[in-house]
Amino acid sequence: MILNYISGGNIHRLSFEDYYKYMDYLSYCGIPKEMIDIFDNHYSNKDNESVVDYLDELRSDYRRANYKVYEAVKAKKKSL
Repeated sequence: MILNYISGGNIHRLSFEDYYKYMDYLSYCGIPKEMIDIFDNHYSNKDNESVVDYLDELRSDYRRANYKVYEAVKAKKKSL
């Protein structure tokens, strides 16, 4: 649910490849690596972990991690 809140969408519907590209983008946006590692467990056989311990580390500008912003940035890079 936290990932869907950050992204503003239903991330579980992404393909495997698109999911990991978006995870790279989250890292670029300053989302804590430990939190991204926990999100990575969604596509693995590892047990789910809680990201609660890392919520205070989210920067106030986490809104740029929204998936629609990511798509706009990706489209802009392709057009350059």
